[in-house]
Amino acid sequence: MVNFLFVFDVLFIVLQLIIFIVFYFQTIKFDRTSEYLLTAIALGILAACISLIHRNDEFPLFFGINTHKLLLALQLFLYSLEYLFIFMHFEQATNKVFDWRKIGLFMGLEGILITESVVYVSLGIYGINEFLWDISYNLLGLFSFGFATWYLVKAFIFTGEKTSLYQAISTSIINLGFIIGILATPTIRHYLGIDTISILYIIGEGAKIIGATVFVSIYAYNPDYVERIIFETYGVLIFDLNSGRDLGFLDVRTKSKNKRLLEGINSALLSSLISALLDFLKEAMGAKEYPVAITSRDRVLLFENGKYLGAALIAEKETLLLRKSLRKMVIELESTIDNPDYIEPFREEYITTLTMEKFPYIVKVVPDNV
Repeated sequence: MVNFLFVFDVLFIVLQLIIFIVFYFQTIKFDRTSEYLLTAIALGILAACISLIHRNDEFPLFFGINTHKLLLALQLFLYSLEYLFIFMHFEQATNKVFDWRKIGLFMGLEGILITESVVYVSLGIYGINEFLWDISYNLLGLFSFGFATWYLVKAFIFTGEKTSLYQAISTSIINLGFIIGILATPTIRHYLGIDTISILYIIGEGAKIIGATVFVSIYAYNPDYVERIIFETYGVLIFDLNSGRDLGFLDVRTKSKNKRLLEGINSALLSSLISALLDFLKEAMGAKEYPVAITSRDRVLLFENGKYLGAALIAEKETLLLRKSLRKMVIELESTIDNPDYIEPFREEYITTLTMEKFPYIVKVVPDNV
């Protein structure tokens, strides 16, 4: 089994390195928000390299500590960090701040894993509770990829894009690997009467490798799918920060499988509102900062401001992903300004192209697709 797993690790590392390189250059080319995913993949590759070294049975003592034990604990720790960054990638598309209740649950499981790892390294395998150690590690993976599966299924239901379904299937396969990993723990095997750990371990590891390869390969092939939201957006307005003057508007909707009869956005009214709001903040309240968001019961008006101009987006909710996309748009727009004292309105074609580039999950509204 050791030789078989050694080959598994080598193939996995080579494949993941190739995918990582392709994915990295793709995200740079298309300017996609993928820092959490790239970090997760890098941690996974590093953990796999440590696993490869860990297959060796001959290790020297390192400050009196068996290196074999140290590498195993480090390997599991890196994998757990990988799962945290996977969770953060999908969490940024659903909330405006990270949900610290979920993070707290994750860190609680992480704390059990770290504590048991320290005991394992210092006292040896007989000094730890293997059940807690194995369960906490596999539950960390289930927590992250279970959340990813939930999100991807919601994305498929909302957008109808088959790619989201393929992604959900790949993360479900990974989840299956973690469930099998739980069944392979000595305590559960004892109660289930399972004597052979080799088959369970190989099946579980194989499921994780296959699922992870499909999961990352889809993103590497088409990095636009790195960014998806599962709620409605309504319009993007560009305005002059000094005067509130309308510099361009685009009526948009989130990509969806359904044609929705939604009320259009009055760009002139929105521009007047923003202009009046900026004047009020400056004159009546003496505010030097501009608003970040205005929230109603079912919609939010997000603001992202540069040095000379700002952008506003109407959506059903605020998320970190929307905020990042809006910020990238403002930076790009300001780089084209020739005269900041009087900014010329932007052409609709340019705003359309730029919006589709920075928000790959929304489409321009035309009479045929509303």
